[in-house]
Amino acid sequence: MNFDNAYDRFLAGTASEEEIAYVKSELNKLKKLEELMAEDRAPRPSLEKAEAEQYKKAKKAYTLRTAVTVFAIVVLVFAIAAAAICGGIYGTAYASAKNSDNVDYAKARTIASDFAYEYAVNELKMTDPNVLVTETEKELKMESPLKLSAYVYFVEVKVGRAELEIKIDSPTGTPVLIDIDFD
Repeated sequence: MNFDNAYDRFLAGTASEEEIAYVKSELNKLKKLEELMAEDRAPRPSLEKAEAEQYKKAKKAYTLRTAVTVFAIVVLVFAIAAAAICGGIYGTAYASAKNSDNVDYAKARTIASDFAYEYAVNELKMTDPNVLVTETEKELKMESPLKLSAYVYFVEVKVGRAELEIKIDSPTGTPVLIDIDFD
């Protein structure tokens, strides 16, 4: 049955008993639906004071947790970016130094020992000095541009009462006296 036609006849007073029952049934359904919708729109009772406090605490904890999480993520992103940048810089410097490395530890010790012997004979006026290499360190010397970076050896040599500190560039093997101490 068509509601619009039955309703028009109901309003005009020409509806059959069956149409009148149908229209009244549909209008009752509409009324109940409107009541249900009115209940949904009705203002809700406010939270009790205890519930309101509990809600505030939960919201504050959630906000703090979210802030800490965001902060941790930002710090992690910056740390990863810094590591990538440092890795690129040091990686380039180490690769360049390795490519230009012409001196190893043993050769650096030999160069320093020979240099110390010549220095003791020529500058300190020693005759047949006893030369003893006491310490050898290898360090990366970073240059700008990074492709000029190289390794440098620092060798300490004891000659009599004198202690010499000698720097040796790995690419050239050239020794340079940095410091001399006497006991």
